[in-house]
Amino acid sequence: MAKEKLTSRTVQEAMDWAKKERDKPSQDWTNLCQKFSRSVWNLGVFGSSAKVAWNTQGGKWKHRNDGDPRDPDFLASAAKGVLIYSTAGKYGHVQVASKTNAWSNDAKRRGKIDNAKRDMSYWPSVAKEVVGYLCGATINGVDYYLNLGQPCGFAKHAGKHGEGS
Repeated sequence: MAKEKLTSRTVQEAMDWAKKERDKPSQDWTNLCQKFSRSVWNLGVFGSSAKVAWNTQGGKWKHRNDGDPRDPDFLASAAKGVLIYSTAGKYGHVQVASKTNAWSNDAKRRGKIDNAKRDMSYWPSVAKEVVGYLCGATINGVDYYLNLGQPCGFAKHAGKHGEGS
């Protein structure tokens, strides 16, 4: 059994970190969505790209979108702070859910962080393949739960996540 930990940042600290990167970026975030999203939570490396991260994380973390990739109810059910994934293209894309939108790199300005639409409609080809969101990650044998301060998703989607649920 893996060791379990909460992320070191709370959801509010994660949102504050994302806002800081928007206002005073620490680096150019061009094509670094997976790095940005894990950095929001101060997590170590998991997945060389968003697509690899989604495909290699276990079912216990996944809330899968089994219907329309742009289903507003599904995307609205994601708790603030979860990592929303698309597997479009070679590398995919990931962004961090904010209260009603999501923190994303390259969405509005190349290399910059902005608060953008959760449905990723700023990139239609990416929006078509929104596969779901993660509530944590297993890194080097340790299970890290995102310190969301609430359940990961709403009950109406409870049957669409995790193995054995």
